[in-house]
Amino acid sequence: MFRRFPQLFNYSVKDNYEPKLNYFVVGMGRDLKELKEFPQYFSFSLENRIKPRHQACVDKGVCFPLNVLLKTSEAQFHRILDVCCNSSMPLTKSPLSPIKCSIDSM
Repeated sequence: MFRRFPQLFNYSVKDNYEPKLNYFVVGMGRDLKELKEFPQYFSFSLENRIKPRHQACVDKGVCFPLNVLLKTSEAQFHRILDVCCNSSMPLTKSPLSPIKCSIDSM
């Protein structure tokens, strides 16, 4: 993870890793393997980006890969969410194809 995203060395364990990792595992019910693939998760604001977008996905019953969930602009995110919820499902090869995750644990 650190090789893919060296900025991780700069983050506080208590103020960054612990709350975000706890929310990732307990709140979101996601697999830790996703963090290995997308360590940039730790660079996003828990209160301003991660929680609101995750809740929007829970409300709509979808689960996006972390990069789609977090890297897109606010307008793009809501557009993707709207397209996925108000049209037929994308092909499984599509980057917009929802992944399996436990959103029912909320």
